[in-house]
Amino acid sequence: MVRDPIDSNRSEDSRAPGEIEALLEEVSRANPKVKEAIIATAVKSAEESGEAKDLVSKVMEVASLEAAKAGIATAVKSADNGEAQDLADQAMDAAPGKAQQAIADKYTPSQQTLDKVWENIVQTFKWVLLLATAGLIGIIILSTFATIEDSHIQIMLTVVTTMAGSLAGFITGQALSGLPRKGET
Repeated sequence: MVRDPIDSNRSEDSRAPGEIEALLEEVSRANPKVKEAIIATAVKSAEESGEAKDLVSKVMEVASLEAAKAGIATAVKSADNGEAQDLADQAMDAAPGKAQQAIADKYTPSQQTLDKVWENIVQTFKWVLLLATAGLIGIIILSTFATIEDSHIQIMLTVVTTMAGSLAGFITGQALSGLPRKGET
């Protein structure tokens, strides 16, 4: 249950209880720009006294869910990249396990996307293998008509066998055998 801010602060404020209620009533009737100025001033003052975390936490605690979401979004948007990532990490750490998993799933590529990526990788290796094989055949044919150093043929043979081995690893799934499966850590 949320404590009443009037009761919790009476011992720390020298004002009479009636004065605090009157001040709060006046603030509640103020227009939104005045309320924004009051909150901004309160936060700046709390920063100077080292109480900003408590004040902002209290504001977020009593704010509606929509207002809290807007506050979090504003904090992330106004932070630089490193701070924005830190804010997102803290939010993820504070979220319950199911919410964390749902957010992670939202930003994890779909199986269809992963399949397409791997298909493109295998296609690329296939074309490199075909071109390397054509190069090897070409250098062997060329060596019958001209003097070619054996090291050039050996280099092409190494390229072809390396590409064939890589492609075979992708096709059989051996290239992925050491990676954790989705959901494993």
